[in-house]
Amino acid sequence: MERLSPRVDVEGFFAHLATAPSRVLLLDYDGTLAPFRVERDHAVPYPEARAALAAAGRSGRIDQAGLRTAVRDLEAACTAMALVGVDWALAQHAGEIAELYALRGYDAVHLATALSVDEPDLVLLTWDRDLADAAVRAGRAVIPA
Repeated sequence: MERLSPRVDVEGFFAHLATAPSRVLLLDYDGTLAPFRVERDHAVPYPEARAALAAAGRSGRIDQAGLRTAVRDLEAACTAMALVGVDWALAQHAGEIAELYALRGYDAVHLATALSVDEPDLVLLTWDRDLADAAVRAGRAVIPA
């Protein structure tokens, strides 16, 4: 597969997402939504992401209106997501991927998770160049990197 253009049509992307028969959200660790946990019920994406949004608001990267919008979007995303647990088989696959593609540990977990999802149209969204390169080499479409 090839990388999609970094000049993604965001409105078109979300229109496509709204009509997709299934959705998968994978986020890279440089702005992660949740730390990886073996027990998926123990992963708590909302506080991690909310803290990151609050930091962006405090630093002035987003204004208060943008922060409120982002929090509403986060809440909608968190209620719609299903968390994928990291079991031994996935961890082992991630180790193999880390070695094969020279990835950092959690980047390898992200890619192993993406590859484990039986969704042929899955697109990996990451700004991490190494993860994006490895995903493309593994046959996944990537935006925007």
